[in-house]
Amino acid sequence: MFSGGFAIVILRLWHAQLRSTSVSINQLLTLAVGVLGLGLLAATDLLVRATRATYFPPPKKRRFPERLHRLRRIRLPRPSWRSVLGAVVLIVIPPLALGAAATVPHLVTSRVTPSTAASIDTSALPALPRSFASTAAWSQDVHGMMDVVAGAAGPVVLSSDGVVGLNPADGSTLWTYPRKHARFIRCHPSPDRRHLAVTLDSTDGEEPEGMSVEPLVVVLDTVTGRVTYEGFMQGDVLQITDSVLLNGTTGYSLTDGSRLWSIDAEDVSVSPDTWPYSGTAGHSTFLLEGCAAQSRTDQTGTGRM
Repeated sequence: MFSGGFAIVILRLWHAQLRSTSVSINQLLTLAVGVLGLGLLAATDLLVRATRATYFPPPKKRRFPERLHRLRRIRLPRPSWRSVLGAVVLIVIPPLALGAAATVPHLVTSRVTPSTAASIDTSALPALPRSFASTAAWSQDVHGMMDVVAGAAGPVVLSSDGVVGLNPADGSTLWTYPRKHARFIRCHPSPDRRHLAVTLDSTDGEEPEGMSVEPLVVVLDTVTGRVTYEGFMQGDVLQITDSVLLNGTTGYSLTDGSRLWSIDAEDVSVSPDTWPYSGTAGHSTFLLEGCAAQSRTDQTGTGRM
């Protein structure tokens, strides 16, 4: 009863966080399933002990030599295939069921179906304007707008409804990445503006007590709207080049999100006088060892490439 009630409380907290941030915190699901598993283990132990005490009462006390001689005469029966199958089911099914209970809701609720656009060759991408026109080409009202970034094919708008890529000619929608109630922390475009890394707040302003929840990182192709990487922050460093995302100490491909390599933690460590740099890096280089603490707002410190 206690474990079931505690698991329900954790699941309600997970659902509340999901509704307010659109991010599924899988640690809460794992904790709920773990508590439920411990309760099931305790209930099973009590049931086995009660069954043994009811149907198999303890034998009368005998001297040790007599008990040893009796054990030698006992022949264990050969188990049938039905008993073996039943034992396997009892051992395998509960862990699989509990694992599925923690995995399936996370996969289903965290799945986002973007509306993508057709890929455009680099030579066919619109050129950056060199001057301002005398009149506005178009205007658009965006509900809950948080930021606007220049993408490779046009402006990219971040709002509380998600991310939208717009046609620079008429303001029409090219692609959408729906994320209701999203709370974007910051965004970093790649140097060629082909990719955009955004971080989303995984909590509704207050982390669950005793649990550290990192922001969610999503990298979008600004031309098609396709998700090329998704995962939680792995440290204080988040940098993006034209082809690689550095999340903590691990580099991920911006083509398919696969893990490429890792570097030593000492290579991205900082001193008390510096802050770890996060943001747009070089076309094929990263900035390590951070920037000066007194210039954190403008990120104009010196570092090692």
